[in-house]
Amino acid sequence: MLELNNTKYKLVYLDTNAVSDISKNYKNCLENFLKYFNFFEYGECQKYALVTSVYNIFELNKTREEYKNQIITKFNLIPLLIAESFPQIIVTEINNDDFILFGIGNDIYFNNTISSIFNQMQHIINVDKTFQKNLEKDLSIWEKDRKLKKDELNLFKTSYSIYNTFNYDYKRLFNSKSANIFSYIKYHFLYEKKSLIDSNSIIDTYNACIAPFVDVFVGERSITSWLEKSKDKYNFMQNVECIKISNFYDKN
Repeated sequence: MLELNNTKYKLVYLDTNAVSDISKNYKNCLENFLKYFNFFEYGECQKYALVTSVYNIFELNKTREEYKNQIITKFNLIPLLIAESFPQIIVTEINNDDFILFGIGNDIYFNNTISSIFNQMQHIINVDKTFQKNLEKDLSIWEKDRKLKKDELNLFKTSYSIYNTFNYDYKRLFNSKSANIFSYIKYHFLYEKKSLIDSNSIIDTYNACIAPFVDVFVGERSITSWLEKSKDKYNFMQNVECIKISNFYDKN
């Protein structure tokens, strides 16, 4: 839940696939999504704010030009909050800081649009190179962890070791909700899914860390199913609505 100008908004997280499908209106996804969340209604209806991660913006910026233009057309008009992801969100949680970095949308109301963010990304190549380098390191770690069958604490520790520039104790970090969800999803990717691990699996796991702090998580099938299953283990996930993006496709 987010409060702005004395108005409360429920937070709806969109993964890369959700942003992409909504932008393309794939199988009437956009209209069905807006209807589901009552964006066409006025008055006292529940208000929602859409959120995605900074990693997703990086990934969307790499899409083919025609698809990127569709994203720009839709989300230059639809407000979207950009949030931190793993590993920063864990330290943010521990310090009780705000995990929302900034908002983008219509340039009448926002300082940034998604098109301006995409343009800025052409000039921060070094940040992207560092991100890719860290992903490659973590991919190697995941491959080793899969062979060793580690518990969730050590699955968290091996991945976070790449980023631990804050000198926090791992057990203290692991007490956070975001670290718990990271380890839970990583465990499922490694030991309950037989397919090859790739960088997309890792990014999906990084982004899942936001789940305890949003009201609705919209994503691909595996992650949303595992987050739904996590409610049996974590009380803090009980009120998070987990929805597959395919639920918004026309059924015929």
